[in-house]
Amino acid sequence: MTEAASPTRLTPATGSRHARAFDKRLLAMAARERGPLAAAVGLGLVIAATRVGQGVAIAYGLGTILRTGRWAEVFPWLGLALALIAVRSVAMVAQGATMAGASVRITTRLRVRLMSAILSLGPGWVDRERSGEIEAVLVDGVERLDAYFRLFLAKVIAAGLSAVAIVVTVIIIDPPTGGCVAVFAAAVMLIPSGEYRALGPRMRFWSESYRPLSAEFVDNLQGMTTLKMFGVAEERGRALEVRSGLLRDAAIRLISVSGLFSGLMAVCAAAGAAAGLAVGGLRLASGELSTQGLLLILLLVGECFRPAREIHDAMHSAVWGMSKAERAFAILQVRPAQAGTSAVRMPATAPQISFDQVTFGYRPGRPVLKSVSFTAAPGQTIAIVGASGAGKTTIASLLLRFFDPADGCVRIGGTDIADITPDAVRQLIAVVPQDSFLFHASVRDNLTITSPDADDERLWRSLAAAGASGFVDALPHGLDTVVGERGLQLSGGQRQRIAIARALLKNAPILILDEATSNVDVATESSILAALRPLRASRTTLLIAHRLSTVRDADQILVLDNGQITETGSHQELLRKDGRYARLVAAQAVS
Repeated sequence: MTEAASPTRLTPATGSRHARAFDKRLLAMAARERGPLAAAVGLGLVIAATRVGQGVAIAYGLGTILRTGRWAEVFPWLGLALALIAVRSVAMVAQGATMAGASVRITTRLRVRLMSAILSLGPGWVDRERSGEIEAVLVDGVERLDAYFRLFLAKVIAAGLSAVAIVVTVIIIDPPTGGCVAVFAAAVMLIPSGEYRALGPRMRFWSESYRPLSAEFVDNLQGMTTLKMFGVAEERGRALEVRSGLLRDAAIRLISVSGLFSGLMAVCAAAGAAAGLAVGGLRLASGELSTQGLLLILLLVGECFRPAREIHDAMHSAVWGMSKAERAFAILQVRPAQAGTSAVRMPATAPQISFDQVTFGYRPGRPVLKSVSFTAAPGQTIAIVGASGAGKTTIASLLLRFFDPADGCVRIGGTDIADITPDAVRQLIAVVPQDSFLFHASVRDNLTITSPDADDERLWRSLAAAGASGFVDALPHGLDTVVGERGLQLSGGQRQRIAIARALLKNAPILILDEATSNVDVATESSILAALRPLRASRTTLLIAHRLSTVRDADQILVLDNGQITETGSHQELLRKDGRYARLVAAQAVS
């Protein structure tokens, strides 16, 4: 598969390209919400107009009092100002709700796309990534983008338009004063852009440092028992403290840069207001500007700088999300190597499985399997044995299309599985892995993942075949008992038996048992194998085992050594050959 380049080594100085405020990819995501966005921009302009109208009403009201001295004449202007405040309140609530709804829809679609992309890439890609980093992108990264769509995108457009409109209004009222204010307003409007350019690389550095730290926390939580067991928990805690301190220092630097620009903006805004007041006062003294005009300008000057402050505040929230967007887009750009078409008709009954000169390695130049060839006839049980690292589980992974061979091909029912989509291949296969994962849900929910419509009778039949009906019936709530995160409320053997029941419930024509009974005792193993024997007759079964007692009745046993098949035959045939298999059997008998 081809993977988009992502910056794994980043410094604030060298950085690499920082995220753009109007990144076309973010805008493309927002395009589906252009109606709500346009409405939010319109509401933003209404809000700005009410602020200007309020200023005009107050200016004319004060001017009327100064000119006539009659307080009664100010009430209509006061009523207009109050009405505009009410309109603005309604518009602000409506704008917030509109953008919140649009943002939720956009981020939900992004999260679904990311999850779909990760599921499409499959375990082969996930195994090369750190789960904590993926979680940081899916949860925190997407959540941070909410500020970009909810606070920044519509507001920055509305703020920019309203700022121009207000400055033009001041220039129309009095060109010299308006021109002076416009210079400072332009400077203030440029400050957020400069701040963004300064923050961009530093924010990316912070973001790229945050993900590994998040992954470390997840690793330590998952490995808590191991850390305590070896007495190194405090040492790992100190290492995390050091890394957290580095991230804290990076965050402080970010806040310091932002504070510098905030102060610069406040100084420019104050200077602009003072300059407007000075020029307006001189114009009033020379008789070229009325008192009412000066009041109006003074009230509008504050509104000239408000949009820039709004852009700054919105951008400050949004930039944290934009810095996270790069990793999300990098995941979306990864293309799975597995292609194929679901149009190929696959057998519903037990099919033939064949590996033809299959070579595969997880790293270039380091093959795990070397020219492996074998055939499992329909309904046969093929056992694969060998030392750890010989490539046994890799064969199962290739059959499941977690990876594709570098050379050779894998066929099901005579069809090269490279011509079939991975999902279509996996529909044909039920798997019991060595490390059986159970979700934080009930026994029933964990079983029905593969068969949502299964009734209780089918569930109990599968549990009985897996030797699990007894302990499940004894659980506090039976099938509805929640098994805990990763099934930790159950023993390893109990988890394994539920996983076997889940695979049997799927009733697929191919069954993969990858060390399926490794976590159960010998007596339970014997009962499970006896129950599986008639079920295997209607399936083509791939049996991967270290315990050689589980493979004695296999139709054919393949001995894998250093990525190559060195011996094939039945249990008795291989014993008579007195080769590697016989030595493995003897070694286990002694142990």
